[in-house]
Amino acid sequence: CRTFRIGRQEDAHEFLRHLLDAMLRHSLGVKSMQTRISQQKEVSSVIHRIFGGCMQNEIHCLSCAHISVMHEPFLDISIEVARASSVQGSLEMYTRPERLDGSNKYHCSKCGKLVPATKRMAIRRAPNVLSLHLKRFDGARKNNKHLEYSTVLDLRPCMASGFPKSSEFHVPLLYKLIGVLVHHGHSPHSGHYFSYVKSANNVWYLKDDSNSSQASENSVLKQRAYMLFYVRIEDSNL
Repeated sequence: CRTFRIGRQEDAHEFLRHLLDAMLRHSLGVKSMQTRISQQKEVSSVIHRIFGGCMQNEIHCLSCAHISVMHEPFLDISIEVARASSVQGSLEMYTRPERLDGSNKYHCSKCGKLVPATKRMAIRRAPNVLSLHLKRFDGARKNNKHLEYSTVLDLRPCMASGFPKSSEFHVPLLYKLIGVLVHHGHSPHSGHYFSYVKSANNVWYLKDDSNSSQASENSVLKQRAYMLFYVRIEDSNL
């Protein structure tokens, strides 16, 4: 990234986004960072097959019942810290229906006028590796509260309603925690990053610069995480 400078504190989430974009372009044989890649080609890449999912934005007109649907691919999801007590709760808040009314009415193409409506952002296609970014920074300020997270996450409540089969809507869609990134400090422009990673034999390790040491699961779950990485459990549905 051209805005990054050697020796200066940079944001780990921003770094990950640029890294995945560079890897995606390399996998598709696109050399220039300025070359525009079509959405169809982007989602066919190996990076999207690993980290990618698809969001569905639904708007339901409460006047004529018309439903407007748009799809948007994603490589990670940014969730709120301030208004939630847990990662599961914050994710469900992210996908909770919102009413559009009063001065915020929706212009329905079928009605041809402003009408009350409900809007919901939900996951249509779940990723194999789920990357969650906890929005701790508001400008130069940091929200350092502990947002509870567990070793297993159920993504089913966040899926688009009735997809893919209504009979599967109440079946858990489970992910297991494999990585935790922590920012220690009070500002996005200073501090220190370290991480916890889970090995193939289910042992947690603390990775702090060149130092590596074994860590307990209990200490992992007590961290004020900045990013969380979950991998889909293979026998989970969808």
